[in-house]
Amino acid sequence: PRIYSSSYAAAIGSSFPPLFSNNFTRPEVSRRHSTSSDTEDTEDEEDVRRAKDAHPSTRNTNRFKKKKRTVFTSAQLQELESKFSDQKYLTKHDRCTLAKSLGLTEKHIKTWYQNRSD
Repeated sequence: PRIYSSSYAAAIGSSFPPLFSNNFTRPEVSRRHSTSSDTEDTEDEEDVRRAKDAHPSTRNTNRFKKKKRTVFTSAQLQELESKFSDQKYLTKHDRCTLAKSLGLTEKHIKTWYQNRSD
């Protein structure tokens, strides 16, 4: 079927073929898993399932384990607070030295300073 009738096309002087037609045939899609015909998913259900598989919130989260929150000891917090009151910004050398003295990583020190500055 054409989008417009042939009389309309003749009236506007168009000799172009219609832009859209219903002659498109869908290629066969191979299924990943063979299923019995009585439990076979419809194409719409399969498309929804594929979309869910691709959506980030439904991916397997075992691969993306969230790191546990670091719990600072009272001695570490006291030293961090003392250092912060003296020095609002740490150089890389100071951060490395402080991390070694407290038994933490430089990233812990950097993150604590960033959160404390807020």
